[in-house]
Amino acid sequence: MPHFVALWTKPETDLEGFEEHYRTTHTDLMSRWPGFKGAQVIRTPRAPMGDPEFHIVTVIELEDLGKALNSPEAKAAIDDAMQMMEKYGNRLSALTGDSFS
Repeated sequence: MPHFVALWTKPETDLEGFEEHYRTTHTDLMSRWPGFKGAQVIRTPRAPMGDPEFHIVTVIELEDLGKALNSPEAKAAIDDAMQMMEKYGNRLSALTGDSFS
């Protein structure tokens, strides 16, 4: 099963505003991607050794990665992510992959 993984650093400004926007607006945009099967959103406020590099880790399960990422719905989520990075001063790293067992 294909997955899209989003790794968000901690925002430089307005942590609560970022989390609220992510929880309400951004996750709703992601859930509209074609073939969306579900998502895990994990907040990582601490790490076993030092400060965590990422604040939010999201793993999205999809039926068809190419169809999802090339959709207008994904473009809307990408546009929203760009606005979030500009507003909150954080970074986004994205990965794709398949289930491994």
